[in-house]
Amino acid sequence: MIFLVLYVLVFLGGVGYVIDTGYKRRKLHAQSWNDVLGTLEPINLEGIRLIADNFNGSDEGRVRIEADEMWKVIGGLHGLKRLKRNAWAMLNLAVYAEKWNRDQGELVSETIRRDATRLNHAIFRIQLGFFLHFGFVQPTFYLQEAVSSYSSVRDRFVGLYYTAYVGPIPGLET
Repeated sequence: MIFLVLYVLVFLGGVGYVIDTGYKRRKLHAQSWNDVLGTLEPINLEGIRLIADNFNGSDEGRVRIEADEMWKVIGGLHGLKRLKRNAWAMLNLAVYAEKWNRDQGELVSETIRRDATRLNHAIFRIQLGFFLHFGFVQPTFYLQEAVSSYSSVRDRFVGLYYTAYVGPIPGLET
């Protein structure tokens, strides 16, 4: 009996996921490039780059950034949510960019999806630590991972755009 209940729950979860994905895809196709671009919110790019370089770089010559300073640069939990929304908006924009550059578009979009998933995972772990007060969660590490993932998403998307068009992306240089 328990097996049947679990099976039904997994099945319903899968059906819900397929319906949700289809709804999001239809909603995306109904939006224009400028509509999706308009969902991007301003962030501190210099601070993001500094934190990402700190996370990705070697220990030699690395500038140490304290956790309090990172939180100020990001804007706290609200800033993390902004990074998450921007990363998913860039993923949606990458779907458009796939049409412009078939050779690299699909590969870059898949890489952006993976980076956005890593960003979501890091943000989830940070929120878990804050709201449930788990002692094993290291918010500084996950904060750096989230920022690094966001920086990677942004850099990959901008690179994909530049291969298709020349010049800056209007609205993304915020």
